[in-house]
Amino acid sequence: MTPPTESEWKEIAFDIPAIFAFHEFYGKTHDEAIEAIYKNPVERAFDLGHMAKKPFQYYMLAYQDYVLANKFKPDNEKASYACFFAIFCSIAEHKPDYLQPILSKVIKLVTYIANNQQALNLTDEAFGDFSGLLNIALGNLKK
Repeated sequence: MTPPTESEWKEIAFDIPAIFAFHEFYGKTHDEAIEAIYKNPVERAFDLGHMAKKPFQYYMLAYQDYVLANKFKPDNEKASYACFFAIFCSIAEHKPDYLQPILSKVIKLVTYIANNQQALNLTDEAFGDFSGLLNIALGNLKK
């Protein structure tokens, strides 16, 4: 799979967050994107929410592979799991068509995070109830 083209990036209006996402990710391969995510998973998750469809799909899979590799900077493990889950839920609510083509690839990790929230030390008080949030997200995808 090749990185998204410039024309695929420009399928949305470029506001300031979209410009930052473009500058951070444009032209990056899957592995280069994983390195960028490793350096700052919170900012890169924010970037995902401001991408056009094809770039989102490509780099969401890179984010997933970053999480699955389980090689986090100190103190980034919880944020990485939580951000991946949060961007899934947000996109399911606001742009469900972005997720449909990659849903079968990301649903296993999203479900794992929701089902293992306590084991991953993602407390309900800080992050909310992931099982409930996942049910809402999946409901949004069925609309």
